[in-house]
Amino acid sequence: MQKVFSVLMSAIVFICILIIPTVAYARSISIPSVDITAVVHQDGTVSIEEKRTINFKGQFTFGEYDLFFEDGISIQNFTFADEEIPYQLTTSHRTDPHTYRIENLHNGIRVYYYFEADHEVKTFTYAYEIHNAVKIYEDMGHFYWELQGDDWDFEISAFNAIIKWESPIAMEDYFIWAHGPLWGEVQPKDEMHAKLWVEGGGGGFGRTGGRFG
Repeated sequence: MQKVFSVLMSAIVFICILIIPTVAYARSISIPSVDITAVVHQDGTVSIEEKRTINFKGQFTFGEYDLFFEDGISIQNFTFADEEIPYQLTTSHRTDPHTYRIENLHNGIRVYYYFEADHEVKTFTYAYEIHNAVKIYEDMGHFYWELQGDDWDFEISAFNAIIKWESPIAMEDYFIWAHGPLWGEVQPKDEMHAKLWVEGGGGGFGRTGGRFG
């Protein structure tokens, strides 16, 4: 029997960013775009790269990124960068710009990162590997991962996700779904990838989980 592979992507991921400003005057934040690429490897690991563009109105120096996952799943090889340089992983609680540290939670990880933004647009790249998220059964394989939180306070203007796999799968042999409070489109593109996109962030999607002080 030919195996069928399914990919189920959601508009809900347990990710949040906390940005703490260093000054007291009025500030605001908008998120022009989010671009995510997921690559499903033959060994069952999945590589994720998230590029989140944030428009800072005011001065900001600090962020938090929370990523929660189920028991049995692990996150490895996490890296963080902006559009200029990769940040340095540290175990120190210092707040030097262009550094980040990772704290293990009982149900995920929390990443603290430090930067300098003053009335500018920055693109942050979060990259990591997911282990044990692909489930293989006798007649099918299944990958489920939630990409975007629904409890942030800032609208995303455009959200795009591409899901790829290393070996070709005939289009009639794989299925892809998306669910969540969104208006957009998910579409198989060819034997190697599918795409999800949402424009405008209206009608309940684009409210992402983040807090800004």
